[in-house]
Amino acid sequence: MLISRFKLVFFTVMMAHLSFSSLLHSAGMPEIIKVQSEEWINATGSNGKGYYWDILREVYKTSNSTLEMNTSTYKRAAGLIQKKEIHIMVGAYKDEIPDVIYPSWSFDSEVVSALYIKGTIGSWQGEDSLRDKHVSWIRGYQLQNYIPKTYFAHEPYNREKVFELLASKEIDIFLDAEMDIKLEMDKQNVDPASYEISTVKELKLYFVFSNNDAGELLKEVFDKRFAELIENGGIQQLADKWDWGSVKASK
Repeated sequence: MLISRFKLVFFTVMMAHLSFSSLLHSAGMPEIIKVQSEEWINATGSNGKGYYWDILREVYKTSNSTLEMNTSTYKRAAGLIQKKEIHIMVGAYKDEIPDVIYPSWSFDSEVVSALYIKGTIGSWQGEDSLRDKHVSWIRGYQLQNYIPKTYFAHEPYNREKVFELLASKEIDIFLDAEMDIKLEMDKQNVDPASYEISTVKELKLYFVFSNNDAGELLKEVFDKRFAELIENGGIQQLADKWDWGSVKASK
């Protein structure tokens, strides 16, 4: 009798899972969920590994869909999500990208930092120190919408020319995530002692979804599953796996 009851419970759970998966697909859940992101070390690696990739895997693992994850420039990823050629883009600021669907939850936050040659800026005063300076960030980022424009803006296509632009005094300050700045320093074998890195402000990061029926369904599943994973500690476990520190998600 006990074995029969166990079989009945197991069968009920399995049928509920299959019914949920079937419901999602009949409602328009794509069989292949196309995701695009700029490559960030330990977050969205081009090898499919990273904290942000793992969040999406955990969120959609019960949907019976396959995640197709690719990396590109940030500008290209933004263009693809606006043209509805992908379903999810990783790492947009709030209201940064038009004609997409934002979820209720941010999944992380990013500290925007300022890089400049040591001795060229006086005592750092946050955003006020940008006033009347030539300030740069990667093309496609919309930082002018989050940092009051009291400066002259420049947008190089990638990070490779940043140190050259600073050395030639074409720009005074480069804005980016501190992790990306340090990685580029290592990549170009730049002496960190010649530069300062100072905090400008912290901004929330979102997964954004294509503005169509599939995107709306993916967003609804994300908000539901992500809330459950916050509540049961699943997201913190992923953060611990990647040495990410405390989860900075918020609603």
